[in-house]
Amino acid sequence: MRRYDVRRSWSVWLLLICLLPYVEAQLPAVRVSSGTMAGLVIARPYPNYPEEVLAGGISGAPVARVTISESGRVEKVEVISGPEVMRPAFVEAVRRWVYQPYLVDGIPRKVETTITFTMLFGQPFCGPLVPTDPDFHAVVSSGTMAGLVIFRPYPVFGPLPHGSHVSGATVMRVCINREGKVEKVMAVAGPELLRSQVMETLKRWTYKPYLVDGHAVAVSTTVTINIDFGGGE
Repeated sequence: MRRYDVRRSWSVWLLLICLLPYVEAQLPAVRVSSGTMAGLVIARPYPNYPEEVLAGGISGAPVARVTISESGRVEKVEVISGPEVMRPAFVEAVRRWVYQPYLVDGIPRKVETTITFTMLFGQPFCGPLVPTDPDFHAVVSSGTMAGLVIFRPYPVFGPLPHGSHVSGATVMRVCINREGKVEKVMAVAGPELLRSQVMETLKRWTYKPYLVDGHAVAVSTTVTINIDFGGGE
């Protein structure tokens, strides 16, 4: 009887080991924020937009829902919104993005997330937007750049005028050089009383270099800081 039990135990373990890859393959995809996945990007080719986009002053923010495999490869890209003329190049580039595997309890998992790629060809605040230009600045989403922040001090505000109850989202356009240092800041939206201090603080932020095909490039992006006195970012 003991001999039979031992053999049966080994048979059960052998069956479980054989079935493990199939069990893992059936695990559902997990939903992960764009900011979290931005920190796992290994390769991020830039969209090769057609001349009509580059020369036509077309602006927009294509947004895609993507599925990333357990190995970090993009399996599926579904554009949710954005200018039609930008979509084909955007999809073609995103299909070539590569991520580090996303782990849950040490097991690589399939991921569902979103990617937003803001393009403001009509407002080249930071520099040229044509990739062949030596001063080219890639326009990158705030969520993607959030995953590359190394140093992020929070604004410290002095006394506000009596009776002012200021709060809200302060939006800034930020120019980041190839080394990850902030070079220029421009206020886009937010309470006037808060803008100057936010701008000065953002000039001290530091990022990891943003890579395109393995090469560091300068970046134009936006940063939103939610101000609520008594709260945080």
